[in-house]
Amino acid sequence: MLGAEREVRVGGRAFRVKIPQGVSDGSNIRLSGQGTPGQHGGKHGDLFLKVRLRPHPFVRRDGKDLYLDLPLTVPEAALGAEVPLPTFEGHVRLRIPPGAQSGKKLRLRGKGLPDLRGGERGDLYAVVQIVLPERSAELERAVKPLEDLYGGDPRAGISL
Repeated sequence: MLGAEREVRVGGRAFRVKIPQGVSDGSNIRLSGQGTPGQHGGKHGDLFLKVRLRPHPFVRRDGKDLYLDLPLTVPEAALGAEVPLPTFEGHVRLRIPPGAQSGKKLRLRGKGLPDLRGGERGDLYAVVQIVLPERSAELERAVKPLEDLYGGDPRAGISL
């Protein structure tokens, strides 16, 4: 996803190949004049390499946009917070609005992938994932009063 130089071996030959930032899985990279020789002593053709991207352990891609699951504690989600968030350009501080629900997408404009054709960069979306503490008597005592705050069944209206 992010640009890099790689050594590629093809047919016993090694090539240093620059992988452009923002390249997509399945894209072709052309190495001009590095293919097989032409017939009857003709010049060498081009060598095409097909890009295969490995999945990132934490980041998903959709075009130029990136998605990162952001674990939050119940107090951070309920009350709001400012938390560190890693980006490919370093950590930033992300403001979590009070009442953030699991699945809420918080956008960091321009922190996604660059456009291969020079257009605007994509965005990075931090996707809220509320994490409960390990089950304990203390957790049960703390959560029990919350039952009264729900104004009904949160699954009401779901049907297939």
